[in-house]
Amino acid sequence: MELLANAASLDEVERFFAAGADAMIVGHEHFALRVPASLTLDEIQEAQTIAKRYDRKLYVAMNRIIHQDHLHEVQHYLEQLLALCVDAIQGGDPAIFVMLEQLGLDPKAMTLHWHSETTMTSYQTASFWANKGAKRIVLSGELSLEEIRTIKSQLNAEIQLLIQGPTCLFHSRRPLVESYLRHQSTFADKTETSVSRRLFVTESKRVAQKYPIFEDEDGTHIMSYDDVCMLDHLPELLTTQPESLFIETLLHTTSYNETMIRLYRRAIDRLTLQNTDADLSSLREEANAIELVDRPFSTGFYYKEQIY
Repeated sequence: MELLANAASLDEVERFFAAGADAMIVGHEHFALRVPASLTLDEIQEAQTIAKRYDRKLYVAMNRIIHQDHLHEVQHYLEQLLALCVDAIQGGDPAIFVMLEQLGLDPKAMTLHWHSETTMTSYQTASFWANKGAKRIVLSGELSLEEIRTIKSQLNAEIQLLIQGPTCLFHSRRPLVESYLRHQSTFADKTETSVSRRLFVTESKRVAQKYPIFEDEDGTHIMSYDDVCMLDHLPELLTTQPESLFIETLLHTTSYNETMIRLYRRAIDRLTLQNTDADLSSLREEANAIELVDRPFSTGFYYKEQIY
């Protein structure tokens, strides 16, 4: 079972592998959604070198929806990633399959992880992409454990589940924050980001719940006010038989994420050695010690029904 995280720099790649991550996701915001930071191809190559030194894996996110005027540069980027021999590409647009065929490659002959955001909610959808050649399916965060268990029992592919971190609640391709600040003539420092400004939205009836705003080249993303934390629910989560457990590092510091990776590494190792009888309460207490006041822990939708 793989412990997976995403990284914002080569320093984080090094530190997160040292903390116990089995694989790392990196990328560039021009080709991926909500990456913590954009890494150049040279940096990705260096990250691959670090991964090999640790005997771990490196994945590159390419899950942004591709528009017509970006087709050529996306294909060129894909070619370069294949030349670097990264361990997997995480795609989310059917154009990826067409591009691979144009390059004379069979999608089924390479490692492709399919991440199409909120649309991966049924066995039929997941199976469609698996039959196209996707080795792994990133399931929607709105699924319950029971729904995941049902999908996995009928799916001939790996699944990836979120175990720690924020989720995205809203996405618009428009840069809403930047446009507003320009309108107000207060957008002075281009190096600032929506995260560094600590911008958020609230609901009128729940003003204490602050939903952070994350903005990148692909527009505006409103994130959950809480963080999924499945540390003490891992035994039940593992009954869904996931191949990869993902820690979303967005919105958190390197040291915070490093600590979380270490805790989950210890939890997975305990469960591996002691089966489902391992006591994880002490690890949860360690996690509670660094829980942020404005980002409480929750179990997401794993134990509740999504109402549409």
